[in-house]
Amino acid sequence: MTDEATVFHQLGFEDADELAIKSELVASIHAMVKARGLTQELAAKLLEMPRPEVSHLLRGRISRFTIDRLVRAHNALAPDIRIGISSQPRKTAEA
Repeated sequence: MTDEATVFHQLGFEDADELAIKSELVASIHAMVKARGLTQELAAKLLEMPRPEVSHLLRGRISRFTIDRLVRAHNALAPDIRIGISSQPRKTAEA
């Protein structure tokens, strides 16, 4: 995430931080699946989830997934990638 508010923040979602994290994880997973040319069936085997769930994942239906589940899926595709946390204060209207 950047130091600017995400679209979720701009739209006023109460769980904007969670949605932003999930969307970044899903985008990364989607990119890896596409880059490897994986079918949904093969992705399902690698991610250890049913193929219909992979379909939901790749269609960006992030509400169906917890952050923990997305992190595990991401690590199944790229165990050598580290996911970190950056604490940069968000710009607010008062600042």
